[in-house]
Amino acid sequence: MISLRILSRPSIKFDVSENPVDLPRYARLEIERRWLVDLAELGELDKSRARFIRDKYLRHSHMRLRSINLGNETVYKLGKKYGHTDALSQPVTSIYLSAEEFAVFDGLEGGIVEKWRYPIAEGSLDIYQRAGKRVGIYELEFDTVAAAQNYAPPAFVREELTGKANYRGVDFART
Repeated sequence: MISLRILSRPSIKFDVSENPVDLPRYARLEIERRWLVDLAELGELDKSRARFIRDKYLRHSHMRLRSINLGNETVYKLGKKYGHTDALSQPVTSIYLSAEEFAVFDGLEGGIVEKWRYPIAEGSLDIYQRAGKRVGIYELEFDTVAAAQNYAPPAFVREELTGKANYRGVDFART
């Protein structure tokens, strides 16, 4: 029989627009906005700058296993999103894994989603293949909530998806 002892660790306070947020230990605050993209308006993208990403959302958890193919190497990560503290931000944690460690976690149950990520404008464009068509989502991370709120997105974006279900990686992995 295996016995686990869970230790309570102090959280760190992080100030977001005058409202302190308790961050779990080792977490950072991710402040992000996301938009649906009109891919036809963008035209041809430079594939040489793209990265292929495979995400596995581990069942019964808030953890994501990620492999990022950079062409000449693959990077492996395990991440956890703790849930939104407001409409734009949430605490997140990531650790880098070896290929062997990745294989251990990859044996767990979970939903998989694959995408191509392109650096574009100040952020990144993720292109998913969904029901026979390509779906593009532009996302950008910010240092402060105020910067996120004041940001004017590029002309190629359409509907804002920030905070909306059905267009998140975890939602794509479920379908």
